[in-house]
Amino acid sequence: MKLNPPPQQIPQKWQFNFIVEFVESVRLIFEFVRIRYVASITAGTPQTQAGATQLTGTINNIGTVAVANDGVRLPPALINSVREILNSGANAAQVWPATGDTIDGGAADAVDANTLGVAASRRYFAVNSTDWITLSNG
Repeated sequence: MKLNPPPQQIPQKWQFNFIVEFVESVRLIFEFVRIRYVASITAGTPQTQAGATQLTGTINNIGTVAVANDGVRLPPALINSVREILNSGANAAQVWPATGDTIDGGAADAVDANTLGVAASRRYFAVNSTDWITLSNG
């Protein structure tokens, strides 16, 4: 009669890493599926990264841009995140990255080189944890 060896314990470190990776995967799935529309955002008037209005939705509609180049700020880049920004305000708006992030290969913390025109929209894709790339519609 052949006896099976006793089951081996999975090392604690491997169990922890598996759990962390699983939780991160679930979080990414929810981030991908969850869509939140935020209407009537007012772009920040200081026209700086710190003064820009923080975007909180997946789809963000800037309803008020009181002065040309007032701004909004993306959340920190999270790989595979997508943010859509629509400008229904009266002036062009600036889009800033979160602190330490980049847009389209620009310098860290630099404003998007292309302002978001009136009645225009732009989609931002996080390709890693610090870099956004854009797809523009006007």
